[in-house]
Amino acid sequence: MATHTVIEIPKTTSGPADPRAPSILTTLPPEIRNRIYEYLFKRYRPVILDDEEEDFCDVFAGCTDLLLSCRQVYHEAVGILYGQNTFFVTPFLEDQMQFTCTWLSRIGSHYHLLSRVSMDADALPPATYRRYDLLPLLKFIWGYPQAKCEFAFVVSRNSGFKEQNNGAEPYDSITAADIMNTILFGLGTADVLNLKQYARYSGLISSVMVWYHDHAQCGYVEYNDSRIPRSFPHPDRGFSILDHGSKIQWKEPEQLDLVSLPGECLSTINAYARASDTDVAFDLDASEARGYRIGLSGVDTSLRLDIDQMHTRVYDEIIIRMSTQEAGTDFDDFKALQKLLEVDNFESLVNPHHCREEQCFINMVLMFKLSTPEPTADFRININKLLHIFKHDHGCLLITVQESDSSMNGTQSIKWHLIQRAVFLLLSDVLEQYPSKADQPLPQIWIDGHGTALCATYPAMATSEETTIPCSYAIDDPADVLEQYRRKIIHLDQSGMWEQCVSPLDIYSQMNNDSLASMCYCIRYYLGIN
Repeated sequence: MATHTVIEIPKTTSGPADPRAPSILTTLPPEIRNRIYEYLFKRYRPVILDDEEEDFCDVFAGCTDLLLSCRQVYHEAVGILYGQNTFFVTPFLEDQMQFTCTWLSRIGSHYHLLSRVSMDADALPPATYRRYDLLPLLKFIWGYPQAKCEFAFVVSRNSGFKEQNNGAEPYDSITAADIMNTILFGLGTADVLNLKQYARYSGLISSVMVWYHDHAQCGYVEYNDSRIPRSFPHPDRGFSILDHGSKIQWKEPEQLDLVSLPGECLSTINAYARASDTDVAFDLDASEARGYRIGLSGVDTSLRLDIDQMHTRVYDEIIIRMSTQEAGTDFDDFKALQKLLEVDNFESLVNPHHCREEQCFINMVLMFKLSTPEPTADFRININKLLHIFKHDHGCLLITVQESDSSMNGTQSIKWHLIQRAVFLLLSDVLEQYPSKADQPLPQIWIDGHGTALCATYPAMATSEETTIPCSYAIDDPADVLEQYRRKIIHLDQSGMWEQCVSPLDIYSQMNNDSLASMCYCIRYYLGIN
């Protein structure tokens, strides 16, 4: 019987390779190494890019592991991979341009190795107008002027793509690539519209949108910030398409003016232009204004209208002064103030039609220049016309009653809304006592130098005697006035008097009405119930 012979196999362990020993590949001459790299990484058809990274790896399947072998091989081979291939962004991406720029950012410093990146000019479905936002790509071109990468629009086909017109008809789809390549060179490399200087600031340009019409052979470039409702820093630039897209003729730009600036810029410039280093005061006795600047409003009418829409506060305080030599007066029906309100700029300051972020303080100074000094409490002021002038919400209006010597002892400052509440209490008494006068003109409303409502007076007429209705609310405490005001509104509503006397017109109709009921309605509307 045969016996089996057992052969002993010696057991050994693998040892690390000498890190100082050169790689077999690196010992080859450079020319042979480059031929190997070209064989592995150079493709004679475009390398298609899409949002699936695996597809990119599939193109170089089995080859990319070589890049991990050593640092020298990586640096030598990656130049062939990126530098000797044309990369084509698939037309099926939803946002082709954004994906292109995302991929360029992702490859980092390898961007400088690229030779050519192509994008499909027909990625968007056919439409009357074609539109492309080139700003993301233009930022790469402007940001790396020394890079050798050439960006080109092409027209894809099932069997590849074409890059030139090659005698196509004027409206053939190939023309789209020629047009976009010409525009891209003009905006990017040549910077014919001088947009590069603005691209560094995201607040100035958020898109460079190219629009053109296939059949009209014309288009325009729109570059602005999407948050700004006007073209800035320049108006849109039109262009004509010549020689089947191989040439673009740019039209002359429109003349810029101040109105072309964004509203935020106009508002800031206007605030500086209207700023005053002195108090802004209107002396109605002398018909003089001191410290008032018209700012941009004096440039032209359109700019004035634009400035009037701005919700900005220009002045911290406006002082309006007028005087009298009588202890009991209506300041000549405040005609000097009414005349000043005929000036648009001043009227918009006193009665703004648009709610501003912050209203400026208005100090209406009424000075009593009496030959014989009298206590402020003995002054009598008919504020009938003043109530009409300041019907709007004037929470920042102050009425200052001042004696001629200008001493602080003889000065009283009263908030206008406190006077309005006291007047409302007085007028509500008139409505209850004389309902028939609801639609008649407002009576004389008298207050003293402390702002206390005294009485309402209907002057004597040919058919009637003078009628005076004293105020039954002799209240000086603002908190008490507010409480009485709230109670009076509740009483008028519950008793039905309000519905009976005040017609249900809108606030705009009531503002143009000078009746007793309309004044009550306006005061309640702007002050509310609280």
